[in-house]
Amino acid sequence: MTRILRITPQDHVVSLWSGGKTRQIYIHPPGAKYADRDFIFRVSSASVELEESDFTPLPDYQRFLSILKGKMSLTIQGREAVALSPYDVVTFDGGEKVQSQGKCTDFNLMLRKGACTGSLYALHLPENGEISIPPKGGSLVIYCGKGAIRLQGRKGFLICKQEEAAAILDMDEPIQMKAMQSAAFLIAEITLTDHQ
Repeated sequence: MTRILRITPQDHVVSLWSGGKTRQIYIHPPGAKYADRDFIFRVSSASVELEESDFTPLPDYQRFLSILKGKMSLTIQGREAVALSPYDVVTFDGGEKVQSQGKCTDFNLMLRKGACTGSLYALHLPENGEISIPPKGGSLVIYCGKGAIRLQGRKGFLICKQEEAAAILDMDEPIQMKAMQSAAFLIAEITLTDHQ
């Protein structure tokens, strides 16, 4: 049965890293700890306050990264640099060496290899714009980067404002999304493998 959780900035788990501050928005399973690397998936946002930094190696995870504000250029395992503007998305193996240039606020989805699959994408809706997300049996984490959206399921609705998120778990029904004002948001889709 679909469960929808509202996540506000006050719910974030905040930690410091060498180049700024990380806000953990959602982690699965609940109670898992990033430092222990025992999580199946994690959604977070970090401030990058250094002009240049190296990403922490996470060889057991597939990573998706976007940025909410600022600009960033990523060099992944020595390949040609990829320039990111807000809401662009790049994916890479967490075990690859990644260097970044530029100060920004980023957005991260980490998926444990073999335990789940998923994707991260951005959506922009004009005021009163609507979209329906079909049920896929997995989970969604929707982060509102700008504006406000209303999420409607069979058993009620939830309003997500800027810097708030919704975790939609065990999704077995379509979810209607309507922008209450011009909105930009990131959607992380996650499907656990059968043995999870």
